Amino acid sequence: MLSKLFFSIILSIIALSTTAQQKISKDSIYAVVDEIPLFPGGEPGLAKYLSKNIRYSQHLNDEGIFSGVSVQFIIDTLGCVTAVKPMKGSGSGALTNELIRIAKMMPAWKPAMYQGKKVATLYCLPIGCILPQE
Repeated sequence: MLSKLFFSIILSIIALSTTAQQKISKDSIYAVVDEIPLFPGGEPGLAKYLSKNIRYSQHLNDEGIFSGVSVQFIIDTLGCVTAVKPMKGSGSGALTNELIRIAKMMPAWKPAMYQGKKVATLYCLPIGCILPQE
């Protein structure tokens, strides 16, 4: 049953390397920033949000699988999550779709900062889920 379902959430930030931008543009998406974006409550707040909102289908629960999925999205200058999409090679389609669903519902983050200004940045969210067989 879903009430017996447990899972492990693994959070990490994937650093993307690119050359530093010279001019700050409202429409630019920065991969290198001085301060990374912050979910309300930090990483513990993000883990709590994910564990509270993620829902597994009975199909996945019956399979008893481990799956790692990753999505990426942009956190804009207002802290809003936009342009959510799966990363290539991400695991189960159903789990990826669920992660996309909850990423789109996220509250506003504290945006990234670069040279003292709020900037949009790309954020990658990998999650490992253990779905035990009953």
